[in-house]
Amino acid sequence: MSNAPAIPIDVWLKLDPDQMEDEDDLATYEANTFDDADDGYRIEWYHNAVGLVTTVYFGTYGECVDWYERNGFEDFTA
Repeated sequence: MSNAPAIPIDVWLKLDPDQMEDEDDLATYEANTFDDADDGYRIEWYHNAVGLVTTVYFGTYGECVDWYERNGFEDFTA
């Protein structure tokens, strides 16, 4: 387990148009990337209706972006 600060460096959402009745509906999935310093990066993602957090680990930030894109997430970082 990492001791890295729990401040995400970005916000990614996965929208399911079949579940979106209007623009105020929540995204189906939400995810954040965290910098684990010397240990690489981790993505914590969850389904909004369930809330169970799943974590995946990567060596580089680029690998995180590739994972998001392969899994249909969009970058909503402000």
